[in-house]
Amino acid sequence: DLPEILDDLDPDFDYQALSDEWHRSRRHAATLEKFVAKTEINWLTPRRKGKKLLVVDLDHTLLDFNRHDPPTQVSANSKRPGMDAFLESVYEDYDLVVWSQTHWRWLELKLTALGMLSSAKYKICFVLDKTSMFRIVSRRKDGSEFKHAVKPLRLIWDKVEGWNAANTLHLDDLS
Repeated sequence: DLPEILDDLDPDFDYQALSDEWHRSRRHAATLEKFVAKTEINWLTPRRKGKKLLVVDLDHTLLDFNRHDPPTQVSANSKRPGMDAFLESVYEDYDLVVWSQTHWRWLELKLTALGMLSSAKYKICFVLDKTSMFRIVSRRKDGSEFKHAVKPLRLIWDKVEGWNAANTLHLDDLS
């Protein structure tokens, strides 16, 4: 975010950093527009009128895996305690979307094995995988830069009328 007021008499102000951030922001916006245009939403369950949106991550948020377990080893033991009860509870007020930084084939395997696509007590509207994410460069507090993948919620907001920043929660471990 850019500051509202710039003191152009401040000799210590870093105008180059501000310019770099502005250009980076424009590049991210252009990348996001491309991803919005190319991403297709494949609905599993229709959106319910008047419901807010809860976007949840799978690995290390709803599920907890041993670091040494292969991605094909999924069982009820992988669910965090209370996961189903949590999803049942929030489903009263929220439509659910799963967005994971996993390849679709592993994501589908996990969701199916855990019964998340066939639950009678909650429904998943749609699932997004890592192909709906893109990498950006961010700056740490110490000024160093790092690359990381992002789940831009605007992709959903631009694709689905009625969901927006005011009625969306995103639950993710951000690892």
